[in-house]
Amino acid sequence: MAVKRITSHGFTIRNQTVLLNHINDTYRILAETFRRMFWLGVHPYYLLQLAETFRRMFWLGVHPYYLLQCHKEKGIVHFITPIQVGKIYMKHLQGWISGITVPRYAANIEGGGGKVLLMPSGHDTLNEETSIDDKISESYANVFTWDHKKIVRYEALGRATRKEFDRAVNVMDDFIGRKGSFLPRIIMVDNKGNHLETTNRTKLPTFERTRKSTLLGYELFLHDMPLTNPADAYDQIEEAFGRSKFNR
Repeated sequence: MAVKRITSHGFTIRNQTVLLNHINDTYRILAETFRRMFWLGVHPYYLLQLAETFRRMFWLGVHPYYLLQCHKEKGIVHFITPIQVGKIYMKHLQGWISGITVPRYAANIEGGGGKVLLMPSGHDTLNEETSIDDKISESYANVFTWDHKKIVRYEALGRATRKEFDRAVNVMDDFIGRKGSFLPRIIMVDNKGNHLETTNRTKLPTFERTRKSTLLGYELFLHDMPLTNPADAYDQIEEAFGRSKFNR
């Protein structure tokens, strides 16, 4: 395997994954991507129960470094996922997959702004009593870059007129063979470039403990949370390991 050959010489491999609408913008796919990249498909709680031999066997060792917001480049704006959706996924991955497999979510700002971190925080510093889960945000925001620039009303989504948008949707409907499956999020503007609306502002993804457990494939629980300390349920772990594909 190429990764093994590189890491065997002492090099570290880090991955930058782009968040793409209709491709990997789901909670489960992102979690599986980051887990498999690092642990070769083994759930973190399984690794805790495996002997050191198994740890080495299933170690892949590609570090999930960045989850990048898709660029506003001509021809690919339909792949852009709203930043708020990306933030919600990142918020709900924390604590549910191993911390070392959680990348930094960032946007590479055009015009030399560099990478701006988009990581959500549970710390309401300004006491605004707001949460990214509660209200659909606007499709623009002020950005403060590393070199002290302020970008006013920076738009992370692509722009299109109604005519351009309808033409693109029709082309993709014909290509896919059915209507309604191609749902790009685009800032709609008039012929003068004035902001009109954002298309496909669907409901925000919501997560409960049980749903996250189901999506991530966790089976062992303690106090209604995924099991992280194997010493708490040794017999249960041994039984689950005996049924798993890793017991060969």
